[in-house]
Amino acid sequence: MQLNRPVLHNLLAILLLALLAQACSLNQPDCRNEQVFCVGFVSDAAGLKDAGLNQSTWAAIQQLAGTHGFRAQVIETADSREYGKNVDFFLAAGVDVLVTGGFGLGEVTLERALAHPEVIFVGLSQSYTDEESPRLPPNLAWVTFPEDQAGFLAGALAASFTETGRVAAVLPNEAILSVNWYGQGFCNGVRHMLAGVNCSLRYNNNSSFDGSFTDPFWGEDSASGLVSDGADVLMAYGGTTGQAALRAAARENILLVGLDQDLAQWMPDIRHRLLGSIVPDPDQALEEILLAGMHAEFTPGEQVAGFRIQFSGQLEVSAYLQEQLEIIRLQLENGGLSTGVQKEEPQPDGGDTF
Repeated sequence: MQLNRPVLHNLLAILLLALLAQACSLNQPDCRNEQVFCVGFVSDAAGLKDAGLNQSTWAAIQQLAGTHGFRAQVIETADSREYGKNVDFFLAAGVDVLVTGGFGLGEVTLERALAHPEVIFVGLSQSYTDEESPRLPPNLAWVTFPEDQAGFLAGALAASFTETGRVAAVLPNEAILSVNWYGQGFCNGVRHMLAGVNCSLRYNNNSSFDGSFTDPFWGEDSASGLVSDGADVLMAYGGTTGQAALRAAARENILLVGLDQDLAQWMPDIRHRLLGSIVPDPDQALEEILLAGMHAEFTPGEQVAGFRIQFSGQLEVSAYLQEQLEIIRLQLENGGLSTGVQKEEPQPDGGDTF
């Protein structure tokens, strides 16, 4: 029997739909089964190869899943407009815990946590104001990373290598609290490690909050100016602004310190001038929250995580100095050492020199 063309096309369409449905069912976690504990992770638009929070988070979740026997799946967000859709996918699948990465997912995470009290929500690098406190539900935990500590560690590393006695940092708009704390922490870390070192901060205060992260010409000019002033170690942070500053400094053979991302992975072209990077370390906080969720012992609220120092550049950092920096990191983490940062609303003035 010979099938006519319309009938053949319909049969092929049905077969294709069946194959797609089978593929989708294979990829769906079996989370409706009460015997299966499921964790879903939604990254922000930086993706899973951001050499920072998303990559570290997914690696930690996978390791914990292998150790403790729960199911883990991830959605790598390509566009910030998809945050809600991606979170809803895991809610429809019936996950027990939903982890979201990055401050851009904070609003969606809170909204869905309020609407789905049966699911535990964990927001990484997200925080909430005092005004929002009455709305925060008992199924929501959020993990913060103290920016002042990251800046302090970066400053301590930078001060250890200066020969001119001048180090510097290029940063986005100072009115962004996290940026301000990075900068204050950096100079305080410099002074802690080596008194008398000059520390210059250059903030992109003439741009909007978002625009201060995407101004490579300003970043390059700022780095070149600081180098001309005698800085021989530079830290830079903040999207294409920070990347341009780092590349400009590398061309001048200036030593570099990374912040928030492992720059050896993210910017391999500057590895030859890279001392190290200070990156978020969500591992311990995630383990405590996820295991508590598995054993019905979940505690909502803020959990403070720490950082790790990645010595992944091509420049040698002695074992002795690595040990000294690790001591500082642990002291900061357990409260034995203060960064000295005043966490108040900043008064932008374009930068400071200490």
